[in-house]
Amino acid sequence: MGLIGGAPTAYHRAAAGQPHRILRMASRRSRLALAQLSEVEAAVAKAAPGIDLLRVLLAVKGDDTTQTLTQGDDIGLFTSALEAAVTLNQADMAVHSLKDLPTVPAALEILAILPRSSPWDVLITEPGHDLSALAPGSRVGTSSPRRQGFLALARPDLQLVEVRGNVDTRLAKLDAQEVDGLVLAEAGLLRLGVTRAWQRLGPDYLLPAAGQGAIAIQGRSDHPLAAAIRAIDHPPTRAAVQAERSCLQALGGGCNLPLGVWAEVDRDHMQVRARLLEDGQVGQASVSGPLTDAQALGERLAKALRRSLDRG
Repeated sequence: MGLIGGAPTAYHRAAAGQPHRILRMASRRSRLALAQLSEVEAAVAKAAPGIDLLRVLLAVKGDDTTQTLTQGDDIGLFTSALEAAVTLNQADMAVHSLKDLPTVPAALEILAILPRSSPWDVLITEPGHDLSALAPGSRVGTSSPRRQGFLALARPDLQLVEVRGNVDTRLAKLDAQEVDGLVLAEAGLLRLGVTRAWQRLGPDYLLPAAGQGAIAIQGRSDHPLAAAIRAIDHPPTRAAVQAERSCLQALGGGCNLPLGVWAEVDRDHMQVRARLLEDGQVGQASVSGPLTDAQALGERLAKALRRSLDRG
């Protein structure tokens, strides 16, 4: 872990005549992480123009790996270095892709969650085919057990290939014809401005990972600028991802659990759907209720999934 260039770099300056307050924001240095950081910076600058925002960019182990991870290696892989920077007072707050944050309680608080981008996965192929049009034996790249498991159910004739690395690295493998298709998160492609054609793999194929598409800002609850960050929180997104993460936590899972879960918000209510793949069986369940019951809804959903699998 270390600071790129050895020091934070200024990004947004407080408006003239505003109180001078500095907020150091820790982020990974990948292109996607920087795009997410820019979203946070814009939101903070709009809501709290009296803050100087400085970037603390960290080299994170998982960003450059193209190797298969063993069980448990995924837990906190992309987030622990950022959390450590805040704990060690090298930064004030950390910006995360929410789906990377472990569901276990942490010393730091999720102070704000921005409005969610697309939660869905997409398929990108060189000729622009959709999933049904891929030839038998086509090689489709993804490192996610969730994506692999449910794609194997939909198209058991495909070859599912481990592909890791950042978005650019994966797209390069497609261009080099190492794979015939890639499954990626739509939110990341949108944030990076990728212009390729893709097929959205909606709920008929894949339910998303818990929190997919959402950006979280994590920090100490007693930080002097915590209230300013809480002001940019988006309550409907927070409720949705809380229900999804509550289900994941109740099932004891991390990134290696083949669970798809999605909370659809309609005003002050939500419906939460989930699918879990276990020992070749698919458990499916759905619950609904008010946004204020997000935590309990996720826990109920986890129990319903287990009952679904038990009925087998």
